[in-house]
Amino acid sequence: PFSSKSDYGHALLFAGCYGMAGAAVMAARGALRSGVGKLTVHSARAAFPVIQSQVPEALFSADRHENVISDMSARFNCSAIGVGPGIGTNDATRGAFETLVKSYKRPLVIDADALNAIAKNQTILDHIAHGSILTPHAGEFDRIFGTQT
Repeated sequence: PFSSKSDYGHALLFAGCYGMAGAAVMAARGALRSGVGKLTVHSARAAFPVIQSQVPEALFSADRHENVISDMSARFNCSAIGVGPGIGTNDATRGAFETLVKSYKRPLVIDADALNAIAKNQTILDHIAHGSILTPHAGEFDRIFGTQT
């Protein structure tokens, strides 16, 4: 039977600020290896050359800012959203993440710097959609939930 990339979902990945494009590349490669049909990576403009050269099969959406991600509006018709790898911890990015969590009512995959944003403002946890996946390593877990036992 015939199939097309649209049969396998469209993932949107918010990843990679200036100096952290490698994190976006690794996350994008992982998403593609998982079998997603189409992947859009939204990143800081400065990350475009790295991401496009290393993951040419991914679509690229440039943030309006050169070095940071300041807009995480879910304006794409996507099946899944991942957020966090290499997004940084500046105020504009944390604010964009908080807005995404409060406005997007479907599950998210939350990793890395997005977890650090939660650690700085734990009220975000109250707004995360049921079914979301948080992927903390031990240090991130401790910053969010307290010391492991």
